[in-house]
Parts: sequence; structure tokens; C-alpha cells
Amino acid sequence: MKKRKKRRLNTGKVILVLSLVLMIITAIGVTVTSSMFDSKEVELVGNKELTKEEVIKILNISSNKNIFQYNINKMEKKLLEHNYIETVDIKRKFPDKLSITIKEKKEVAILSNKNNYCYIDSNGEFLKKIQEVEDKNKVIVTDIEYNIDKNNKISFKDEENKKRLLYLLNDLQDKKIYDRIANINFQNDDIINMKTINNIEILLPKDNNIDYNISRISEVLIDLQNKNKKNGTIDLVSSRNVVYRP
Repeated sequence: MKKRKKRRLNTGKVILVLSLVLMIITAIGVTVTSSMFDSKEVELVGNKELTKEEVIKILNISSNKNIFQYNINKMEKKLLEHNYIETVDIKRKFPDKLSITIKEKKEVAILSNKNNYCYIDSNGEFLKKIQEVEDKNKVIVTDIEYNIDKNNKISFKDEENKKRLLYLLNDLQDKKIYDRIANINFQNDDIINMKTINNIEILLPKDNNIDYNISRISEVLIDLQNKNKKNGTIDLVSSRNVVYRP
């Protein structure tokens, strides 16, 4: 029988590998503990509603904490819990910066119900409460019955009205006349009552022809603007045709 040759351990290679591992561990240790990488600067991009101070507070960012000691995934999830944040991306930038890029949800309406006011986004979700409506608010005020629970979840008395409202708001933006509308009233069972910033009242049937009717309204508003006419009523309810009454 042939005798098996015993493999001799190459101690040189083992020492080399262990040395490299030790160097890597040491380098990592120095990196995550060195004050050179402390988060001295926070860069925030895409914010309109949130301030840098609010974001720093939410994430508990400290100027004497190393940027490698932060759990980026947890930080992003934490920010996504905020009502206004739609997307977030956080990156480390050497040697001492955290770069935070966010996309905020858009305020599409202020809901009004018995002197209770709140902003909603395009999905009808709660953004924040306000005490009163001011002229500087650049979104449409909508009178509609709703409630907010302790977790800031909005429930509408009539879900069909919610669907119509969200569709209407989106259609107003698509037709480029959102900025001309000041108020929408959903309190009537059969009619959607709107008022423009020029005090023109619009009577809209509460049906499934919103897109078609908004197109008709858009044409009338452009014509009235060209004629410099303000006030009056655009009626799409009492007749099949669009009726304007000064």
C-alpha cells in the first residue's frame, strides 16, 4: 500500500491571512470610533414642510456620533412614519456628512367640517391640522363631513363623496384650473358647489361625469377671463347645456 503524504501546514500563509483579518478589523474599529467621521454636517434636500431641525430631532442625529454608527435602514423607516414624507434616501458622505433626500406629499385640499380643518394628500390621507384658513393657504378648501380618530385617520361620512372629491381635485389639476378654485362644497346631496377666486359660483351635478364637466367648465372660465368677467354662476345642473348667469 502506498503511504499517504501528510500535508504540511503553511504557517506563513496562515500568519499572512490572520494578519490581514486583524488589520481589517482594526481599520473598521478605528473607522467607527474615530471622531474624524463624526456627523458634523446634515444635508437635507427636497424639504418644504419639514425643517432640517425637525429631521435631526426625529432621527436623533448627534454631532459627536460617528456616521458609521447610524443604521441607515432604520433611519429611513423612521422618517417614512412622518405624515408628510413620501420617499426618503439617506447616504453617508465622507468624511463627516449625512445626506438626506426626501420627497414630500403634496397638500391637495383643506378639509373643513364645523370649524375643524386639516390638510390631506392626493390619497385623502391626513397631513396636519390647522386652526383656521388663511389667505396664504394656496390649496382648495373643501366643506365635507369627516372625522379624525386619535391616530389621525380620516373617515368620511360618505365614501362616494371621498372618491368624487379626490377624482375632482386630480381633474382640476390635470385641466390646469386648480389654482382658480377657492372652495368646493360637498354638503348638498345632489350638487357639488364650487367657487372660484373671482367669486364665480359653479354648480356641478354629483354624478360620474366629472371629467367631461370639468372640461366644459374650463372652457367657460377661459372665456370669462378673456372677457374680464367676475362673479356670476356657471350652471351645469339645471340644463344639459352650460349656463352662465351674471
